[in-house]
Amino acid sequence: MSELCRFGAVSIYMYQNDHGPVHFHVRYQGRQVSVELATLQITQGDLPAPIRRQVLRWARHRESELERAWQQVSAYERPDTIAPLD
Repeated sequence: MSELCRFGAVSIYMYQNDHGPVHFHVRYQGRQVSVELATLQITQGDLPAPIRRQVLRWARHRESELERAWQQVSAYERPDTIAPLD
């Protein structure tokens, strides 16, 4: 597991050799959520609405960086850190 970004109590990460489609994982106060990158749909788990909006807004602004991170973890490389939104 590689942490890509942290903002507040939210942690965004990806696993090496994970299954498709391209997605990322979110941890928030004991919750674990999966988000498909192409659709920004939560495919597993749930988040409180304000946190969900914050995560999805971040992902929309960081889509290309998330795609790159997926390529890196798929090649067993350590992904680049992705900045939170200002």
